[in-house]
Amino acid sequence: MLLVLAAACKDAKRSESDGNATQSEIGSRYSYQVHLSRGNHTFDVFTEGNGSLRAMTIVHTEDGLVDTVTEEIDGAVVDAAIADLDRDSIPEIYIFAQSAGSGSFANLYAFQVDPRGRQSIALPELDKRLAAGYLGHDTLWVRDTVLARRFPVYTEGDFNASASGGTRTIEYVLQRDRNGAPYLQCTRISNDQ
Repeated sequence: MLLVLAAACKDAKRSESDGNATQSEIGSRYSYQVHLSRGNHTFDVFTEGNGSLRAMTIVHTEDGLVDTVTEEIDGAVVDAAIADLDRDSIPEIYIFAQSAGSGSFANLYAFQVDPRGRQSIALPELDKRLAAGYLGHDTLWVRDTVLARRFPVYTEGDFNASASGGTRTIEYVLQRDRNGAPYLQCTRISNDQ
């Protein structure tokens, strides 16, 4: 994972008339863009490109200090959210992407900025039990104080576009290990027919 730190935002393309970027110029440059805020934290998320690999830039501002992360990601960003899943009054940013191709696998790009710096938050790999019947097509979202993941369950003989095993929803809470690093822990699993 490539992370690059910089002190300022990328320059937006400027219009010749007044020196300011127009909405159409910004919209045509970025394949995804959103501005999110919570308390004294703001996050601006931009992606550039239209292929399966894209460049994502996250600009985090807190009390006038700016931290910029640029990373190559797999897939298109479909949503983003700010949350405080561990209830420590320091928000996390969660960016949800879908990979290209027939599996449309969900990808999570997430981190929290605390006094120790930026801490990445990874989506756990599915263990053998949870991965039974998994072929992608999953969605991620934040609900209250959990990160939720839902995907169709495929049974033997199912085609990629028609799962017959219902859906599985997994809920994760944000915990900290003994060194203070954040991680997502599975707390609830439900299978719906």
